[in-house]
Amino acid sequence: MHYINEIIFFSERNTPVLRSGANERAAFRFLIDKIRIADEQENYYSKDIISHYFNALLLELMVMYRFNDKRMIDMKTWRKKDLINQFLVLLSEHSKKERAVEFYAEKLSVSPSYLTRIIKEASGESTRTIITNSVIMEARDLLLYSNLSITQIAEELNFSDQSFFGKFFKKKMKMSPKMFRARNK
Repeated sequence: MHYINEIIFFSERNTPVLRSGANERAAFRFLIDKIRIADEQENYYSKDIISHYFNALLLELMVMYRFNDKRMIDMKTWRKKDLINQFLVLLSEHSKKERAVEFYAEKLSVSPSYLTRIIKEASGESTRTIITNSVIMEARDLLLYSNLSITQIAEELNFSDQSFFGKFFKKKMKMSPKMFRARNK
């Protein structure tokens, strides 16, 4: 998923119930049907087709969410939401190279403990967990959609060596990068 700045939508504790109109429901049905058909066909491009339709579904959902969100802005939480969104944008830009909470807090001009508290309130996850998950998503994308060697991916993601990258990946994914690539290609 390339929309890291939208992930917060799925982890917010107070996400509103969204009301969909006929057009939105038709779009959702269309996309879900396309995903189902691609899954049943099991051709060479099925995974890619499903991924693209799923991303389109997420984008449709986010359009609906953004429209509703503008009508329900609470000025008390606006600064926190803005900070979270800025964090997620920074994360999408820097997660390949920067994994320290302190780096992001400094960029946002807040303390690491304040950033961690705000992220925890909004998502229920620690800032470190969100950073780690972002790195894992980058690693998965590189393993699936690039021809880079595992050593090159480790370098791209700023790991000291392939072994450390392998241990990091295996701890989160319960399999080695090599096994993950073989199972999903």
